[in-house]
Amino acid sequence: MKPQYSFVALALALLIAGCDRPTPQSERQATGQDVKRETKEAVDTTKQYVAENKDEFVAKTETKLRELDARIVDLTAKTSTVKDDAKAEADQLMTSLRRQRSEVDKQLNTLKQSSKEMWADAKAAFDTAFDELQKAYEKTKAKFSS
Repeated sequence: MKPQYSFVALALALLIAGCDRPTPQSERQATGQDVKRETKEAVDTTKQYVAENKDEFVAKTETKLRELDARIVDLTAKTSTVKDDAKAEADQLMTSLRRQRSEVDKQLNTLKQSSKEMWADAKAAFDTAFDELQKAYEKTKAKFSS
């Protein structure tokens, strides 16, 4: 009789062990719906993040541009006092600086209007134009600060 009990106990243990128990999330196979849902959530989160960063970036950039504009006005005043050949060069450099500043405005407007998908490209173009403007300002300032 003992062997029968052992057999029944073993069968019962196997039956209990094989019962359907919830599979942990990490072991569960992802379905197509799961992938779609998680992808949509990631895209939505990314769009929200980009929009928040875009607004913050534009606000900080506008502040930097106002400060640079004030420095350009000061530099214009300094270059207006130079004479002769230096005056022609100063006028040429200031005209170029203003042209570059205008280009930065165009890039900023493009950046403001860019979609979330085009944000990275628009930001890269703006960053390039802004860096060139700052370099041109520094070069002009160095030339006429003495």
